[in-house]
Order: sequence, then structure tokens, then C-alpha cells
Amino acid sequence: LMVRAEAPPRAIRSFHRDAEGHWFARLECGHNQHTRHNPPWINRPWVEHSLGRISMLGSPLACRKCAEGAPPDPPPHPSSPEGNRP
Repeated sequence: LMVRAEAPPRAIRSFHRDAEGHWFARLECGHNQHTRHNPPWINRPWVEHSLGRISMLGSPLACRKCAEGAPPDPPPHPSSPEGNRP
């Protein structure tokens, strides 16, 4: 019997784009997590605008990778001029 740990909240430190242009958050734990806005399944309209992303810096996001005991992700590399900016 496998017990799955609850994903702990981790603060958002920065936002970046992946190679396909999707936004992801870099969390305080060193993990990356996509922050897509894909209604009606995922409702995150704030991710589509820079002020929305800036307003979410420091906010908690449940980290499934921490719950799984995964090692930190490699640091993100800018893939566009906006790569390291919110």
C-alpha cells in the first residue's frame, strides 16, 4: 500500500516560459511548475498578464514534486526576451 503525501505549499519566486511559450513558476523549493490558464479545468487568468504574475510572487502553490521527494529542477534558462521577467 503506497501512501501519497499531500503536496506542500511553496512560495512562487519567479516566472519563466518553457520552449513552447507556456508559463511556469519557479518555486522556493527549486521545483518548476506550469501555471497554465486553461478554463474550465484550470482557472488562472492572472498568468496571462505581467501585473497578474507580479501580484502572485510570494504566493503559495502546492508542489507535487516535493510530495514525491523529487530533486530540484535545473535553473530555468531564458527562452525569450521575457524569459526571466514576470
